[in-house]
Amino acid sequence: MERYKNPFYEGGDKPRIKDSTDTVRLTAEMFFGDNGHSGYFTRKQFLEYGQSLRDREAQDLSTALKLMKEGLIMGGSLVKRPDRVGRVYVHPDFYKSRARVGVKLILEHGLEGFIGDYQEGYISIQFTLEDLISEAKKEV
Repeated sequence: MERYKNPFYEGGDKPRIKDSTDTVRLTAEMFFGDNGHSGYFTRKQFLEYGQSLRDREAQDLSTALKLMKEGLIMGGSLVKRPDRVGRVYVHPDFYKSRARVGVKLILEHGLEGFIGDYQEGYISIQFTLEDLISEAKKEV
């Protein structure tokens, strides 16, 4: 089955972290745009984003990254909605063999593209939230 070519992008492809059908093993450094890859956040943006999250939202982000690292399928409600304070979020589910785990993810900066790249199978996650925080603090 041939991938849909979006006519709004030159050459028909939406710009992503990669152009081939091979999955990129995404490291924390690559998440921030190191090693020749376009990133999803700058280090400063990521730390500010994390500090803006409520405890439950930070916990959900940590859970989502852990489940993505395990390679679980993501589905559920990916309709963007504003929360009580107006921040746009999605509420995806991850499917385990005997359970469904739901999380709330606040969509800021490149998080939507990150989720899309994961869903399309363009990337496999090689880090946890703690790895991202540690990497983000290196150059801030």
